[in-house]
Amino acid sequence: HTSGYGIWGYRDWCNDKIYNGSFELGLSHWQIKNDYQLEESGSGNSLVLFSGALLVQRMLAGRNLTDPIVSIECEALTDACLKIMQNDTAIELQYVTALDGRRRYEFPMANGKLQRLRIKILSGDIRIFSIQYYSNVMSNGMRGRDRQGNRVVEAIRQLNSAL
Repeated sequence: HTSGYGIWGYRDWCNDKIYNGSFELGLSHWQIKNDYQLEESGSGNSLVLFSGALLVQRMLAGRNLTDPIVSIECEALTDACLKIMQNDTAIELQYVTALDGRRRYEFPMANGKLQRLRIKILSGDIRIFSIQYYSNVMSNGMRGRDRQGNRVVEAIRQLNSAL
């Protein structure tokens, strides 16, 4: 007998604090200044930010996070430079080239509460697929957050084919 419960997912997941980080609800809970374009498709929404754009999300009061990370999955349409800001503090500049293609960039943040996340496009144009703010990744050993299978997946395939 147990007094608990279990949650199972086919891929790793994180304790994400961003609301609507994949823009599945359009621009709900996001503020944008300057030029942008929301792209909607059956495979998921994305947000194109043009040079000079500022993307902001104000956070609800929450817990302090230890060793938090901001993760941005994006691709540069033209070579671009982003500035990531936690509350009013610039954390990092990231240069993204069009040759890199679609990939995930991770930025370590300062410990504490995130009250406002700001992403400023200093130059170039960029398409953002998702934004996350988290401090922990939960894993079941099946697939990583990048959807790639781990060693366990091949073992399960072999077991299923033997049955």
